[in-house]
Amino acid sequence: ESQLQTLLAKAEVLQKKNILKEALKILYKAEQLALEYENYNYLLIILNQKLSLFISGRFVDEIKQYVEKEMSSSIKYAGSIKNTMEYRNLFMQSHLLLFEFYNSGNANKGEIKKILGSELLTSADKALAFRSKSAYYAIHTACSIMQLEDNEKEFERQREWINYLVKDADKLEQRGEIYLAAISNLFALSWKIKRRIPEFESLYEQAKNFYMNLSSKRKTENITVRFIMIANNLMAQYLEEGLHKEALNTWKKIEPSVTGLTLPSATKKVLHFLLFNCYFLEGNYHEALKWLIKIIHAKDIARLDVQTCARIMQLVVHYELGNYELLPYLAKQAERFLLKQNHFSAFEKSLVRFFEKKLSVPKSKKERAVEFLDQKKQLNTLLKDPASLTASEIFDYFSWFDSKIENRRVVEVLRERTEN
Repeated sequence: ESQLQTLLAKAEVLQKKNILKEALKILYKAEQLALEYENYNYLLIILNQKLSLFISGRFVDEIKQYVEKEMSSSIKYAGSIKNTMEYRNLFMQSHLLLFEFYNSGNANKGEIKKILGSELLTSADKALAFRSKSAYYAIHTACSIMQLEDNEKEFERQREWINYLVKDADKLEQRGEIYLAAISNLFALSWKIKRRIPEFESLYEQAKNFYMNLSSKRKTENITVRFIMIANNLMAQYLEEGLHKEALNTWKKIEPSVTGLTLPSATKKVLHFLLFNCYFLEGNYHEALKWLIKIIHAKDIARLDVQTCARIMQLVVHYELGNYELLPYLAKQAERFLLKQNHFSAFEKSLVRFFEKKLSVPKSKKERAVEFLDQKKQLNTLLKDPASLTASEIFDYFSWFDSKIENRRVVEVLRERTEN
């Protein structure tokens, strides 16, 4: 846009000086640039500036051509702007619901259905401009994540979008942030789909190769953040299968890129939670606690779901460290936070009370195993509640419970569950 602004300013100065032919050359150059970037707002401005120039220069032939041809272009550009604005409106609606979903764990299915009922979302062909098309795919992804259904269909839809972006190789670097966001969305959509690690590693390598080959001019902070988010996604997939060493190795590779970078609060909290998981599965509870504390001490409430889980996991870590006397105090702290944020599902309440009432008193392994088994059964009955189901997805509490019932390492339980 800065290039277009510069060209239009130059053309305006030349027009005022009555150097009309040079001004017209610059306007034609600006028009080609705006067409390349599908910037229809600027195209309308350029057409108006051209008309003003034709009139001031009394260019009769050019005015006739404008009336015959360029008026239809104006109508087309105006239609594309309207189309883009309509998609942008749907995008904002869907992503506002998505932010609320991440914070509350509840999906507003009525509003989601209303958005998906729009004629604009029936086909990608309804999108008349690149920005509209980008919004079309982003809206479908957001709605699919919230509904937790049809993810296989959306996974393929997102692949279709990536293929579309890659096909236009000349513009891929220019659209780098959108391209990396599309790859990141594939990871997000895999949440309920059985995909294997090699496929995710391939996606990560695809993103890494693109990022590493970008020119320094294109390697902006936003692009780097997008790449970090993809690395986060790969780490999450590793951890889901109990591969904490592989997740930690991924972190070590991207750590230099993160140093000195101002990550968005939500991305930072997710990264810290992933690193907590790495050390927790390793059995290094002191290091795991360090990363939890970073989340708990955050002053904003971005990713409230992660902050909530961090407070419950603080109870888990102190239990593992044998700090039973701290559990009642920390449980009260967690309860106060969750009540204040209006984010206290039945699942979370049952967990917090379990640590406060049962686990704060030392008992034999046999007695403890019985308590864990009873609590696991109770938690299972609570999963019919959508908010409780969402809370149970952020950390695999059931694998941890099984590790206590069976007297095994939680990482072994996770790997066995994945293999089966």
